[in-house]
Amino acid sequence: MTRRKQIYVLAVAGAFAVVAAIIFGVTFFGEPRFDELSLSQWLLDPHVSEPDRRHAVRAIGTNAIPYFQEWLEGKPKWLETTVSRINGAQHHFQFDYTPHVDRQLAAMHGFFNLEELAQPADPWFRKGLEKQDSLFLFYAEALISSRGEGLNVLLSLYSSLSYTEKFQIVYSVFFSLKQQPELAETYLRFMNDPDPTIQSDAIQLLKNLKQCPPELLAELIVLQEDPKVAPLAKSMLDHFSQPEFEPVQPNQDQ
Repeated sequence: MTRRKQIYVLAVAGAFAVVAAIIFGVTFFGEPRFDELSLSQWLLDPHVSEPDRRHAVRAIGTNAIPYFQEWLEGKPKWLETTVSRINGAQHHFQFDYTPHVDRQLAAMHGFFNLEELAQPADPWFRKGLEKQDSLFLFYAEALISSRGEGLNVLLSLYSSLSYTEKFQIVYSVFFSLKQQPELAETYLRFMNDPDPTIQSDAIQLLKNLKQCPPELLAELIVLQEDPKVAPLAKSMLDHFSQPEFEPVQPNQDQ
């Protein structure tokens, strides 16, 4: 790169840095705050620990929901699209400036931190499902995470969905098993799905568990008699019989 190009790139980078700093300052102003930090700062600062982030988001509570919705529904601003075009037009220097994507990811993370506190957003999640766009998996996971009526909504839609959308619902329930062990009863439905591909997918996903709920282990034993998935069920049982794996113990208080 010539010296003139170097100076040009540095000047452009400096100008973007100044404009970005101004935009970020304006963005943070007016957001709900907890312990002197704004909602954006809690979610976007990589130095914040996950437990502290979750505590802060839940402390802000439902006041965070309109911001999360705005971040997910918004479009990239002029500056971000300009940076993207500049990055595509030259390869000497790539500007790392993707606030729209960063905020979308932060909003998803924030909704999962809210869990049951996000129930007021359930109707909005349902409308998102109807779009059947790239955020379908997020809306499905959010409906389950909020612990409201969302799971029933997903199950009522299930039979009319495509294979990809069905798998995303299966994955959403699987994703929430650790936080909501009671979902094991729902997951049994997928392990016996009439679609053999979905059934196999549901069984295969179990390999990602460090501890397998006893209901699911018991079902794997039964599925050894199902000719469609017998080898897979046996393989999963062999997997969980290794010394490093222990089944989740049932709650003796129930």
